[in-house]
Amino acid sequence: MIEVLLGVPAKVKTLVDRLTATRAARLDYLDAAISSRAPASTAASNAVWTDPRAAKLDTVALETTPLLAAPKVAGLIPQAPTAVTLSATTDVYTKNSGLEHLAVTSTSYVNAVNYTGKGVLEFAAAQHDTNSMTTTMKITIDGVSNIEAPVVGSGFTGTVAAMVGVINSSAQVSLAAIPFKTSLKIEVKVTAGTGRSFIKYRKVA
Repeated sequence: MIEVLLGVPAKVKTLVDRLTATRAARLDYLDAAISSRAPASTAASNAVWTDPRAAKLDTVALETTPLLAAPKVAGLIPQAPTAVTLSATTDVYTKNSGLEHLAVTSTSYVNAVNYTGKGVLEFAAAQHDTNSMTTTMKITIDGVSNIEAPVVGSGFTGTVAAMVGVINSSAQVSLAAIPFKTSLKIEVKVTAGTGRSFIKYRKVA
């Protein structure tokens, strides 16, 4: 029994050390009615504070300037880019560095780009090598299909539709910058023969 009593002072000291004055004062609030706290009428409900709205905090800087905002539906102009005939089918990818090239023979869409994240599309073009056959390129930005453009081959030269920028017979390129905040998808398909895509973009997140 004496051994138990001898241990009491140490246990009391431990309790006192843990129960600071600040902590003890807070015991007075343990019986406060819930109704005395902030009223529900002023609280943010999940009907107002939705997940999509909360997610916009991550991109709030991107919403404040048109330069950093992704295009709206049908916001890329022109919607049907003009085709320009090159002097040879290889002009785009032999006379320009910095363009990613993909050859496609599928009659169903093939992904040339399928990226989830933030970035900037600087150039995208489609070409078809075969006379009278068609390559179609579809560009989807942030889940919204912005452009779906067909390109018909002509003779033994390739016709190129510049989605972002311009190509002429000397294969000069004038780049633009189209931002995307959540995703970039570029798909290509052909009716027959070989189609090609030429793309330049950068990832920022």
